[in-house]
Amino acid sequence: MSVDDLKTQSEKINDHLKKCLKNFSGRWGAFVSMASEPLVDWKELNLNIQWYFVQTEDQKLNFVRDQESLQAQDLDGICIPALGFNLNGARLGRGGGFYDREFENYKGNKIGIAFDFAVDPAIPYEAHDIKVDVIVTDRRIVDAA
Repeated sequence: MSVDDLKTQSEKINDHLKKCLKNFSGRWGAFVSMASEPLVDWKELNLNIQWYFVQTEDQKLNFVRDQESLQAQDLDGICIPALGFNLNGARLGRGGGFYDREFENYKGNKIGIAFDFAVDPAIPYEAHDIKVDVIVTDRRIVDAA
């Protein structure tokens, strides 16, 4: 994907995320985008959400904002990246199992974020793979619940 395409598609994802998150508030988990992931402008999405950014430590995920560190169960929701999603919300991650382990019993809102080309009904999944409630892409918002 060219830099211009990455920027354009990321802007569309940000617009869809604003719509999706407009009625939410509280403490939410977020991610710092890798080169292959959408560029999300977290501070512009919803002023009623405090974003905590994921960090890995000792095979666990922590969510950090300033000096405060939270566990997943302390969050009202989380935005989750993926290599791909199927239409039922199953997530294809990077193979470390961090999100699957952390969110096994998580009851908050889970929003998957990916480029639309990464949403495919044929994405494989296993029983332990977490599912998201909603998938936000550059072309659509998918209710996967």
